[in-house]
Amino acid sequence: MQTGRNMADKYNGNTLSELFKVVKEVWAEGDSLEFDIVDKNRQRLSFNVTRCLYSELYDRLGMKEFGFCLSCNRDEAFIQGFNPRMKLLRNQTIMQGAKTCDFRIILE
Repeated sequence: MQTGRNMADKYNGNTLSELFKVVKEVWAEGDSLEFDIVDKNRQRLSFNVTRCLYSELYDRLGMKEFGFCLSCNRDEAFIQGFNPRMKLLRNQTIMQGAKTCDFRIILE
């Protein structure tokens, strides 16, 4: 959660607009994530990750079964720290074998 708070401070705000900047500039730095925007407005940020280099790295290291716990599992706490009114809804991840990660972040 603290990392999320730190990023909100660094990006001078904790709206979905600033969170989207974090996704693009930090999470996807160096093309580590490829994603398609599904919906983006003041109340909702929805995108599907179509390629995840983090998952590919864990796979190459023979540690893919640990990837969700070490990487993906942190997303919800990060988002809560970024803005306690935000909620992550995600049903699947590439790390767990799905074709996409379905990020649905809503502002309550």
